[in-house]
Amino acid sequence: MLVGLSAILLSLCGLFVSIYEASLMRQQQRASAWPHVEVGPSFSGRSVKLVVRNTSVGPARIRAANVTYRDGVRSDWDALLRSVTAADVNPDTIGYSFSLISGQVLPPQSDREDLFALEADDDTELRPVRQIQRAVRAGELNVTVCYCSVYD
Repeated sequence: MLVGLSAILLSLCGLFVSIYEASLMRQQQRASAWPHVEVGPSFSGRSVKLVVRNTSVGPARIRAANVTYRDGVRSDWDALLRSVTAADVNPDTIGYSFSLISGQVLPPQSDREDLFALEADDDTELRPVRQIQRAVRAGELNVTVCYCSVYD
């Protein structure tokens, strides 16, 4: 009887150890897929860009992204340009590009992806570039990205 009870006790101990080890392995898997998304500006003399990249070892699922200027969220890049430039620039007449990242997956160690880029071809387009650069430097223009790992 004592041998049987000892065997049951050792079996239960082995079961608990294996469950604990499996839990540790699961935590290690989740930690190895942890994403880290960075959003930041890139300036040059005649251009301004807002870039995003994933600097970690795990992929990042982008759930949502938004742009705020001063105290409010802007609905699109045209609205942002009108707000920053005090509506004196028509977004249809200046050349800018943007990317939509909501719903995308950024691979680990990804290259920079331009969220927004405005380049001045001539001196008339240089004023909006300078205004956006000033807004970014002053902390008035921010990009917020909501992301998660493949494990949510």
